[in-house]
Amino acid sequence: MSTESKMFNYIFAIKEYGENIYLKEFKTDRSAEWTKSEYCRNRDIEYMNLLSKEEYNTYYKDLKQ
Repeated sequence: MSTESKMFNYIFAIKEYGENIYLKEFKTDRSAEWTKSEYCRNRDIEYMNLLSKEEYNTYYKDLKQ
Protein backbone atom coordinates (compact mmCIF):
# COMPACT_ATOMS: atom_id res chain seq x y z
CA MET A 1 0.00 0.00 0.00
CA SER A 2 1.37 3.38 -1.02
CA THR A 3 1.55 6.22 1.47
CA GLU A 4 1.78 8.84 -1.29
CA SER A 5 -1.22 11.13 -1.68
CA LYS A 6 -2.64 11.98 -5.07
CA MET A 7 -2.09 15.62 -5.92
CA PHE A 8 -4.78 17.72 -7.60
CA ASN A 9 -4.53 20.97 -9.55
CA TYR A 10 -7.58 23.20 -9.22
CA ILE A 11 -8.12 26.56 -10.89
CA PHE A 12 -10.79 28.79 -9.40
CA ALA A 13 -12.30 32.02 -10.75
CA ILE A 14 -12.65 34.14 -7.63
CA LYS A 15 -14.63 37.34 -7.09
CA GLU A 16 -14.25 39.22 -3.85
CA TYR A 17 -16.77 41.95 -3.04
CA GLY A 18 -15.62 45.25 -4.57
CA GLU A 19 -12.79 43.61 -6.54
CA ASN A 20 -12.21 42.26 -10.04
CA ILE A 21 -12.35 38.56 -10.87
CA TYR A 22 -9.01 36.79 -10.56
CA LEU A 23 -7.78 33.24 -11.07
CA LYS A 24 -5.94 31.23 -8.47
CA GLU A 25 -4.39 27.83 -8.92
CA PHE A 26 -4.14 25.40 -6.02
CA LYS A 27 -1.94 22.30 -5.96
CA THR A 28 -3.15 20.16 -3.10
CA ASP A 29 -3.94 16.66 -1.91
CA ARG A 30 -7.31 17.87 -0.56
CA SER A 31 -10.73 18.01 -2.23
CA ALA A 32 -11.97 21.02 -4.18
CA GLU A 33 -14.65 21.62 -1.55
CA TRP A 34 -12.10 21.63 1.30
CA THR A 35 -9.80 23.96 -0.67
CA LYS A 36 -12.65 26.37 -1.33
CA SER A 37 -13.86 26.42 2.27
CA GLU A 38 -10.36 27.04 3.62
CA TYR A 39 -9.61 29.83 1.13
CA CYS A 40 -12.93 31.57 1.82
CA ARG A 41 -12.63 31.27 5.59
CA ASN A 42 -11.10 34.71 6.28
CA ARG A 43 -11.92 36.49 3.04
CA ASP A 44 -14.95 38.42 1.78
CA ILE A 45 -15.69 36.17 -1.22
CA GLU A 46 -18.70 36.87 -3.44
CA TYR A 47 -18.12 33.64 -5.38
CA MET A 48 -15.40 31.09 -6.05
CA ASN A 49 -16.03 28.83 -9.03
CA LEU A 50 -14.00 25.76 -9.90
CA LEU A 51 -13.12 25.84 -13.59
CA SER A 52 -12.88 22.93 -15.96
CA LYS A 53 -9.89 22.87 -18.30
CA GLU A 54 -12.24 23.78 -21.16
CA GLU A 55 -13.68 26.81 -19.30
CA TYR A 56 -10.19 27.99 -18.37
CA ASN A 57 -8.88 27.66 -21.95
CA THR A 58 -11.97 29.25 -23.50
CA TYR A 59 -12.95 32.09 -21.16
CA TYR A 60 -10.47 32.81 -18.39
CA LYS A 61 -6.92 32.19 -19.62
CA ASP A 62 -6.28 35.92 -20.16
CA LEU A 63 -7.08 36.73 -16.50
CA LYS A 64 -4.25 34.59 -15.10
CA GLN A 65 -1.09 36.55 -14.42
